[in-house]
Amino acid sequence: MRIQHNVGLLILAVMAVLAGLSDPGWTSQLGGRTVILWEHPGFTGRNMVWEVDPSLRHKLVPELPGWFDNRTSSIQVGGELNVALYRYANYAGDSAVYTVSGNMTGYWNDAASSLVIFLKKHTHPQGVVISDNGFNSITGYERRTQFFPIPEPLQYHEANYRHLGDYINDRSQHVKLQGQNIEVTIYRDTNFKGYYRIKLPSNECSPNATYRSGGFRCYRLTGCAMNLDGSVSSLKVRLVDK
Repeated sequence: MRIQHNVGLLILAVMAVLAGLSDPGWTSQLGGRTVILWEHPGFTGRNMVWEVDPSLRHKLVPELPGWFDNRTSSIQVGGELNVALYRYANYAGDSAVYTVSGNMTGYWNDAASSLVIFLKKHTHPQGVVISDNGFNSITGYERRTQFFPIPEPLQYHEANYRHLGDYINDRSQHVKLQGQNIEVTIYRDTNFKGYYRIKLPSNECSPNATYRSGGFRCYRLTGCAMNLDGSVSSLKVRLVDK
């Protein structure tokens, strides 16, 4: 009887190992600074886990791996964090902020390709958003937007983007300073070259060129010096002390 009992335990152990091997994802306890993306609703299927170290102001995930791209159906969010999901890689396209755990529904089910994990004290990740249309405008097409974050590590305050990429390059018409004490210098040419550039915020923009969206300051480039409307190819975004 003892031998049969041990054999039964061995079979159960082998079955448990095989069950684990059938799921190539990995799990983690949900701590205050943990985020877990799940393949299926109800926190099931394969998953990806991130822990946000205290040395970081946010965690940047510019591209989900192919096996998980456009496959997120539920999300677990630690109590100290929020998560911004983006439709395309490199924080491009539509975005949505998740503040609590739950299932993805409708438009956002199986639709995320990149994300930013940031502290709960912020409503959105810190950086600059570029758009081909006004942030308060209702359009008949999907607005092209792309987010350019400040650096992850707390000790660094400036991020340099030498080329904006084909998605938004030379399409920029509106700029949003997303966060407190954010500045951006935008350039007409790649690699921060060319005479045509402007730093925002700026008093070189007309009153009609400035507005607010979601609580953040926005600029219409046609009303600013150098008129870089549709001509931005590189930028520097920084967090400044004021």
